Amino acid sequence: MSAADLLDVYVEAHVHGVVEVGRSIAEHGCLDAEVVGRAIREGRHDPQDLKKVWHHVARFGSPWRT
Repeated sequence: MSAADLLDVYVEAHVHGVVEVGRSIAEHGCLDAEVVGRAIREGRHDPQDLKKVWHHVARFGSPWRT
């Protein structure tokens, strides 16, 4: 299961649009600090929305890259 898919498991993530933002920035299913940081630097979404994405990734984890 990818990190982006993992967000779908947590219903509260849907309330604030976190799933949609996370899916839009995920790179090949990877959603980690590097990906979120790049999205912030590039101004791809509201910084507060990206902060919410990061909080969910930090709380629920992200699969290791292989």
